[in-house]
Amino acid sequence: KIWKKYYVTKNFMCLFFSLLMLEPRGYPCQNVNFILPAIDPEAAFGYVIAEQNAVYPAMSGHNTICVATALLETGMVPMHEPVTTFN
Repeated sequence: KIWKKYYVTKNFMCLFFSLLMLEPRGYPCQNVNFILPAIDPEAAFGYVIAEQNAVYPAMSGHNTICVATALLETGMVPMHEPVTTFN
């Protein structure tokens, strides 16, 4: 699975990274989450975190919360009351 992250960060994200993270839109403390199709059949989606200086960390709690919120708020993952769970 790590090969997909490597491929995406080296080939696909360079353009989007530059557009979103660098001036005039970006600033030094900014990061972005790229939501991708899941490669694990049990997962709803996958995502790659991009930070300034072309850093792609393996995990970030606040980014994970942001991705989960975006998936639920946009309806990409359906909400179920009283508790919604997904992988």
